[in-house]
Amino acid sequence: MSIGYVFLIIMASSAYFVSHVPTPDQMISDFQDAQKFYTSMAYDQALDGYNNIDSIESRFVDEDKVIVEFGDMQLRIKDAALYQSGNSYFKMAEDELRISSEAEDDQEKGSAQKLALEYVTKASGFFNMAQDKTTNDELKVLSQNRIVNTWYLLNDYEKVVGRTKTNRKISKFRLCPGCFI
Repeated sequence: MSIGYVFLIIMASSAYFVSHVPTPDQMISDFQDAQKFYTSMAYDQALDGYNNIDSIESRFVDEDKVIVEFGDMQLRIKDAALYQSGNSYFKMAEDELRISSEAEDDQEKGSAQKLALEYVTKASGFFNMAQDKTTNDELKVLSQNRIVNTWYLLNDYEKVVGRTKTNRKISKFRLCPGCFI
């Protein structure tokens, strides 16, 4: 009888353990779900999905080998999740700036501008992380471009110029002879 209990405990713990191990297919499905939220402009829900993907660490799954289609690129899923997190914050900043421009009272305008600055800062941070972590040269360039566009959104020209000057450090990623980086 005691061997039966031991066997039952082993089976139950194995089932529990296996149910919490991520699979590449599940990661891709989670990314696609996050993309659906992004497309439907539910950026906060998309961010939850991207953050879940980025937080996955398992010795049973090599996250670097989980590849997703992103436009015409094939990217590691964590790189795509970082980049899309930046895009989500960028879109949220655009929304707050629109609210600010349409606001009738100063308090609402100030609150929306403050939130836009917070979102721009987060977007820039995610684009920086994507640029630093990716091995894809095209994504490095796209991330740099989005950093500049993000600060341009707030008309923070000093940061735009500062980021443009740092473009020289990625000039080795030039994709075409006529591209200006």
